[in-house]
Amino acid sequence: FITQGKLSNPFKLLDDKLQNKELAWFKIQSIQNDLNVSIQFQDINLSNEGGNALWENVLTEILLDKEDLKIKAIYSKIGQVDFSQFYAKFYLKNLDHQQKFEKPISFSNLIQFNESVEEFKFDFCEINNHTISSFYNKNIIYFDDDNQTLKMHSQGKANNLNIDLTSQIYQSIDFDQINFDLIYSQKKPDISDDKLIFKPSNEELNLQIQNITLKKDNQDINIKGNIFLSMQSHKARIQISSLKSPDEIFTWGQFFGGLNQYFIKNEEGMFIMDLHYDSDAKTQLKINGNEFTDINLN
Repeated sequence: FITQGKLSNPFKLLDDKLQNKELAWFKIQSIQNDLNVSIQFQDINLSNEGGNALWENVLTEILLDKEDLKIKAIYSKIGQVDFSQFYAKFYLKNLDHQQKFEKPISFSNLIQFNESVEEFKFDFCEINNHTISSFYNKNIIYFDDDNQTLKMHSQGKANNLNIDLTSQIYQSIDFDQINFDLIYSQKKPDISDDKLIFKPSNEELNLQIQNITLKKDNQDINIKGNIFLSMQSHKARIQISSLKSPDEIFTWGQFFGGLNQYFIKNEEGMFIMDLHYDSDAKTQLKINGNEFTDINLN
């Protein structure tokens, strides 16, 4: 150790919920050319007539360069978060997040996008009645085109996704697994003069869908394409394909006349939907070349 200590609680409403009115404990350790700052938060459990708020085993570690005290990496772990208030519910179990920066950054630059590798995973998440049994995501963040374009390559998977739509289509939509490979890009964002407020750039945003694979009952639904957004226009070219009939996979489609009507079957027996959207075109939406003249999504 170099030093260790305690952080007092600044929130009066938590005083009777915290041991000795302490919010967290910290320690600073020397590791070769670095300093490791570790903060362990005390468990909090609040209950009232409207609901509950719980967090357990919350830990944050920051790896600093000894020479200039810039951040090299951040690691966070949350054992459990449970928030329920009237009709809203959020539950998260075993969250792990780490971000390693390409070059050490100052604390003031944390609010900006920085070249880094970021990993994010959890064991279970529930938002109201929507659930995911596990999730993993890896993001590589970098700048391209002479440091003027921000890019983020995002890859990962989610297991046992369940979306509760019983109030809309009288059943849930569920997938055994979702794999995704996406590339997001935009012009380098602007930061306000006070360096505290992030302001998105007015330049175009581009999402390249390398592949999204939805797995259900040993069948794959593949999605590829590109989505372009700007202040002036929106464009999308998306292809959805499956070896199995969409109506067999998504039985809820019967409430909308079936999904097969939006797909064509090619010579290989693959069901295909080609969706084109252009906000500047006279006919904004086309599916497999068929025009939807009565749809305007502006």
